[in-house]
Amino acid sequence: MMRSLKRGLLSALALAGMVSIAPMAQAVTVLSDDFNDPNGTLLPGKLPDVGNAWTQPVGGALAVQNGLIDTTGGARTGFGFFTQAQTTGERLTFDFTTAEKGNFFSGGFAGFSLFEGGTERVYIGDPSETNATWGLRQSGLNVNTDVNQSGTTGSFTYDHRTGAYSLTLGGAIKSAGTIATGFNLDRIRFINNNGGDMIIDAVNVDLTKTAIAPRTSGIAFHDDLNSNGPVNGRIPAQGTMWLQTGGGALNVQSGAINTTGGARTVFGLFNTALGTDQTLTFDFETDAAPNGNFFSGGFAGISLFTGGSEVIFIGDPSNTTSGWGLRGSGLNFNSNILDDSIFGSFVYDFD
Repeated sequence: MMRSLKRGLLSALALAGMVSIAPMAQAVTVLSDDFNDPNGTLLPGKLPDVGNAWTQPVGGALAVQNGLIDTTGGARTGFGFFTQAQTTGERLTFDFTTAEKGNFFSGGFAGFSLFEGGTERVYIGDPSETNATWGLRQSGLNVNTDVNQSGTTGSFTYDHRTGAYSLTLGGAIKSAGTIATGFNLDRIRFINNNGGDMIIDAVNVDLTKTAIAPRTSGIAFHDDLNSNGPVNGRIPAQGTMWLQTGGGALNVQSGAINTTGGARTVFGLFNTALGTDQTLTFDFETDAAPNGNFFSGGFAGISLFTGGSEVIFIGDPSNTTSGWGLRGSGLNFNSNILDDSIFGSFVYDFD
């Protein structure tokens, strides 16, 4: 993992750990349905555009009407089945579109779930809480968003290897982080009860292979920050995800991440970890902070992590001397570099 500058300006034009990965494969669609069937087509037994036949184990049989599935009229539960389950080294992307429904945010509940076999792993929708917004539920995870429109476009991603996830609603990232790894997700469910209803316009699930190649060389993380937008939940050019865990929300602007304005902590999650017989090379570029306080009484820098443990820190370590420093177990080095606009490279050999 990489922790970015807490203060100052990080313009990461080459953030790369040289470790083994395979080239990114094209996404494979394992479930897709836009419900553009003739009106009256029953959902139970209906074949989607991609995937296996829908089932509806609970409630009166639903039927397609004007390209939509409307659950109004009672409790309903339906399942859509993937053509293949998510497995090792794959990232799942679940995209959905819902239409406006006046009682979506009621005393009941209505939403989508991702399942592994007969076990619910993730729930997205109205969780029947007092606040009328979308929620995200998973073991140990309870997120409420600020989205109170029942008609919205949404996207949920989950990385099998790292457990990194993100939830986007209406084009904005509303939650990002990590959950348990290794879920072999193989179906979606829609469900409503206790007065809550939803209208489903379209669903789509893709799997993208991110498998590790034999241990030669490759890029585990890279981002040149060439597109503006929120940092939290951002998918880099190579790597799993950017994850901001502390401070006010950061955005990429003009090819840089500027942490000016308060304490910030950001992680960049690698595709894979360094291993035997491998050497990691971490290249980075920073720009001069507009307020000139990189070398202040505080600290700002980049760390390399193993899991949840910081093992290397590179930057201003908040020492009395101004200059870049390098910190690690048994390591305490101060350089005479007094410029906060830097091209840097750090090399570490596993063996």
